[in-house]
Amino acid sequence: MLAIAPTIAGIGSGWGAGTVVEAYGKERMPMKESGKIRRLPVPVEGGRVETGPIQFGDDWPGIFIRGGNAAVWWLNLRVSKAEIYAGVANGTTARRLEQLMELMEQCDPTSKHS
Repeated sequence: MLAIAPTIAGIGSGWGAGTVVEAYGKERMPMKESGKIRRLPVPVEGGRVETGPIQFGDDWPGIFIRGGNAAVWWLNLRVSKAEIYAGVANGTTARRLEQLMELMEQCDPTSKHS
């Protein structure tokens, strides 16, 4: 599970705009209620939820990315994608992607980060 608020579905048409279909011409990933923000009650314990691993009950752990962080990751992914397609990817490109991979690895209960 990757919870991103707001959604990055509009990657090709500006931050938070559009849908997966509009951005890519065809649906690339299954999404329930595509492009809609799912609202949950404020957590009873701990207050504000920060970017990082989260688990609801017995469901699989996932990553929650706060809106401000999601905007930064959206830009990092967009720039990295452009660099890769242009053939100019370098160590900075790789580091951007590694940072996101490290964040996502935290939801694996068998990883060293758990």
